[in-house]
Parts: sequence; C-alpha cells; structure tokens
Amino acid sequence: MNPFQQNSQFDPAYQSIVFVSKEDILHSRFEFISDFLFFEADKNEVQIMSLNHKKCFGVGIENETNLSELKKIAKRFSYQFRKKLNSEPTQIVFSEFLSESQIKALLTGLFEGTYEIKSEQNEFEHPLWNSDVEIFMVQKNAKFDLINAAREVQMICEGKFLSMDLLNLPPNFKNSEILAEFVQNFAKEENLSIKILNAKECEQQGLNAFLAVNQGSAFEPAFIILEYKPQNPQKTVGLVGKCITFDTGGISIKPSENMHYMKSDMGGACAVLGTLLAVSKLKSPHHIIAVLPATDNAVNNNSYLPGDVISSFSGKNIEVINTDAEGRMTLADGLSYMKKEFNPEILIDIATLTGSAVRALGYKAAAMLTVSDDLAEKMSQTGYKTGEKVWRFPLWDEYLEDITSDVADLKHISLTPVADVIYAGKFLEQFTDHHPNWIHLDIAGVAFGKQEYSKDKSASGYGVELLTRFILELK
Repeated sequence: MNPFQQNSQFDPAYQSIVFVSKEDILHSRFEFISDFLFFEADKNEVQIMSLNHKKCFGVGIENETNLSELKKIAKRFSYQFRKKLNSEPTQIVFSEFLSESQIKALLTGLFEGTYEIKSEQNEFEHPLWNSDVEIFMVQKNAKFDLINAAREVQMICEGKFLSMDLLNLPPNFKNSEILAEFVQNFAKEENLSIKILNAKECEQQGLNAFLAVNQGSAFEPAFIILEYKPQNPQKTVGLVGKCITFDTGGISIKPSENMHYMKSDMGGACAVLGTLLAVSKLKSPHHIIAVLPATDNAVNNNSYLPGDVISSFSGKNIEVINTDAEGRMTLADGLSYMKKEFNPEILIDIATLTGSAVRALGYKAAAMLTVSDDLAEKMSQTGYKTGEKVWRFPLWDEYLEDITSDVADLKHISLTPVADVIYAGKFLEQFTDHHPNWIHLDIAGVAFGKQEYSKDKSASGYGVELLTRFILELK
C-alpha cells in the first residue's frame, strides 16, 4: 500500500514537516503559513513551531545542496524525531524550488531514517509507513508525478530494508541452509522463479571453485538462481552477489578481534535480493537474473588449503594462495555460470571483497572495475544521484602478469602486497568470457559500518538503490 496522498492545500489538522530554504523565505513562498516568514534555519537545523496548535517542523536546507547531503539531512531528521512524529498524522511539504531528484533524495532520507534493527522488543512503527501521511508541493502544478515518485522511493527503501535485515542477522540465523529456505519463501511471495543447486548438483555442474570454499562447512551449500521476468522484456541483466554467510578466513584464519563482523560478508547478496524486491514491485521492464553462491567459509579437516589447485565451472584451474580470499572463488563460478546459462546483456557482480578497496576509498564509495566506458559513466552518475558513490579503477592487462601461476591457469590473488582491489577484479574478469558489459563492484567499505540506528557496526543497505535506479534507467 502506498501511504502517501497528495493534497492541494495545507491542512492545519496535521503536524507538518516542511523543507524550506532561504529562497523560500525571500520570495514568501510559504505565505499561507505566516509564521514561516520568521523561520530562519541553517542547513541541517530543525525549528519546531506551533501552528494552529499543531507542531510544525521546519528543516533547513540549501537548494544547491547535493543529493547525497539532502538525503543525510532528511535521514537525520527522521531518525531524531521519529517518536514525536509517531504521535499524530503527518504532512510533508516541499517547495517549488526543489527538483524531482532533490525531492526523491529527501523522501529516501525520510524513509531510511525510520529503520530499526528487528527484535522482539522493538515494535515501533514510524508514521511514514502508515496511512496518515500526506505529501504535497507548494506549487499547484507539480512538474512531475509526486505520488509515483513517493511510491518509487518507498519500494526501493523496502528493498533496502530487506537487505539490511538480512545482513544484520546473527550468523546462526542465516547459514546457507536457512538462507535457502528463506529465499524459497521470498521467491514465492514476490512471484520470482527460483532454482537452488545442492552440493551434489553443484558437483555435477562442475562448480568446483564454489564447492572448495564449502569444504570446511557443516552446512549444505546453496547455489541460488532467481529470476524476475516481465512479459516482453527489454534488456537482460545478470546480478551475481557474493554470499559468504560467515567468513572465518578458513585455514588462513582471521584474527579473532573483529571476526564477529564477518556476518557482513554476504553484503553483495543482500544488495541483490533487495534490488530484486524493488524492481519486481516497481514492474521493471527488464529481465533480471540473480546468482547467489551461498556458503560460509569455515575450518575443519576437509577445508581447502593454501597451495591447492582447484578446477572451476569455466574450465580454468585456480591456484589457491590464501583461503581468506574465498569470495573471488565463489564469484568466479557464479560469473561463469551466469554467462554460460543466461548470457545477459549486462553482467554485474557485487561483493564485500577486499580490504584494499577500503584502504583506497575509505567508507565513502565502492570500487568499480569495468571494461565498458559507457556503463562506467552511467553507474558513476547513478552513484552521485543516489549518494551510493562508485569510483573506477583500471583493468589494465599488466595486472594479469602478477596472477599467472606455474601450476594452474591463475593464482586467485597476487603475491604483491598492494592493489588487491585491482587484482581481484582482474581475476574475476577471466571468468566473464570477455563480456563487453561487465561491471565489478567492491563494496567492502560501504556495506557495513557505523550507523545512526545502532550502537555497533551494522548494515547500510548500500547497493540496493544504486542497482535499482541503474536498472530502472536502462534504455
């Protein structure tokens, strides 16, 4: 249900959230609320006023503010005042100075600020999810369909919240067997086609790089294939998400200090599932296929070892150097399988893959590697519009020299202690069969971190809005 309604005039029965700038005050755009003539607030500042005995929250913005910052302003406000807003019906007011993209950014922030980690104790419902919300613009003749814009934002945020819920779950609530059951139910609810290959079926298919990672696990692997297919699809997009439900590092075991955060190593898969939810609800005209090779990376007497040579679905043999570089093993089979079985026009993989991406870009952007200048530009522009930024790294053939092997076709990591974000991308490129429209997104620094809604590190939902809007804007 879309909770938003569009009104033509201010209703004093509602408490209101008004996004107002100095231009609005200067040009008296809010004459119908006379008190706003005295409203002064810097960007990010909130003024609370009483109008007709109802609360009015004035949120200071600047019209030239970039979209990412507008989203943060609205998100911060929504989270800070969520309990006050829960007491009465709420009205959201936008001025004519704001563009469609700016209003979408503000709406997205308002929704994102409502997120709370699910628990038995948490039954809080934010007013933005109920039917007592009205939204309108000061201008009488909006230049775009405000209600559809609000609905689009809501569906994307539902996908983002699904992604965050899954990533925030404790690892014992989402091992590969539990996840497979969840995705079965998810596919049924959203009318998606689904196929899940178990260990025996994976072996028959030759998905040996994926199975190598699963060798140390106590749980059955799940090679998950999901499809959203509308009638007469325009384009075919393949999404491959890294789905390591928990990563110990395997035999090359990680330090224990921060290992509890390794429940986040399925951030790519969560982004893909959230994207599927959003595009299906928004009735995208494109055929979307998702491949999620789900397993944990654990340790037992059967674990794969540094120095092992492993075959793959593509036919290439891989020399294992470090078992903590397991994600590129599972993605190698996922990409090869996607290319051979579906051959999508656009192929995207997304993964919490390397610490190198974090060291290069910090927590502000994802690393992007692609052979397509056109798609790189489109993804970059989508990143700026959504605030989920990407930065392109090179895929020069010189990097291939450092992942050649004496005993196999490839080493899965370089022994050079730098540029691993590039080496990982170069390795994965070898399993795309030279696909001309392939993009690799390394989201290690942006999928999981400090969030307003939680005391500890938790999910950001990064990737859902980026991928969904990228797909929606394909022509």
